[in-house]
Amino acid sequence: MNNKIKLTVLALCVLASFYFINKEYQSINFKFDFNIYSILVIFILHFFFLLSHAKRYLLVVNNITKKNISYWGWFYNFIISRMLNKIMPQAGNAYRAIQLKKDEGVDYKNFAYSYGFFTWFDTCFNLALAALALLFFSNQESSTLLLSFTLLFFFTLLTPKLIVLFNSLIASNNTFFNKIINHASNIFCKIQIDRKLIAKLLFLGLISFILMTTRLYYGFKIIGVDVSVVDIIIIHAVYKAALLIVILPGNLLIQEFVTGLVAELLNIGFLEGAMAALFLRICGYILLGLICIVSLVLTLNKKHVSSQ
Repeated sequence: MNNKIKLTVLALCVLASFYFINKEYQSINFKFDFNIYSILVIFILHFFFLLSHAKRYLLVVNNITKKNISYWGWFYNFIISRMLNKIMPQAGNAYRAIQLKKDEGVDYKNFAYSYGFFTWFDTCFNLALAALALLFFSNQESSTLLLSFTLLFFFTLLTPKLIVLFNSLIASNNTFFNKIINHASNIFCKIQIDRKLIAKLLFLGLISFILMTTRLYYGFKIIGVDVSVVDIIIIHAVYKAALLIVILPGNLLIQEFVTGLVAELLNIGFLEGAMAALFLRICGYILLGLICIVSLVLTLNKKHVSSQ
């Protein structure tokens, strides 16, 4: 993304944040409750989310690349890459692609297809769950949100086909681009008819969803705010969507702003949403750092033992 656009978006987020903070400053009604139990639960939930999320991603990578990459080797690279993404936008994805090429001989294009399909599938899944939650648990006041999430779901679901259709309509003479579009479309179609793989992705996706929404609930609980199940699901869906457009490393401040904005729209409060997201970010950084340190120590120890 162009640097000027990034700075403009960041400036707008900062200005809007000051507006909401000034608006709510006199009516702040949350207080931090840093009890060990809640913090420990947040770390455990996030750890098991990382395990399930990494497994889902690996299923897609192995299917597209026709490899049999071991889980724990993949998990180590997965954690390192997530940490790198927090430091520099897309650095982690570049690291993951390079390591897969080096260790497993995975072609860069196949890695890109894997990343594209996984991101698309995960976004569709979260939007679908948000729409279903609104359909079954919300009231008439949420009809606009239900319509919005439903339209977003179908638009995202149809995006691969729309790209292929648009490419055919403009009759592009770029052979390389046409080849990539057609190959990606074929891969997406093959995976979608693989019922066994889709079932595994849906099952692990549901587990990841439960883990992350529960973690988000505890994030609000830490600041003494009770949030309904439907609101948590809506915030989670937008929270995940905010990761798709990377402006700053780990979308620092942007993700907090988006979460705060959704919380404001749901009458929870901008500051409450932003503070919950910020606290969860800090916990996430600490957890990733600890896993990286433990993984590095185990790897170095393994190399030392094998060299003796």
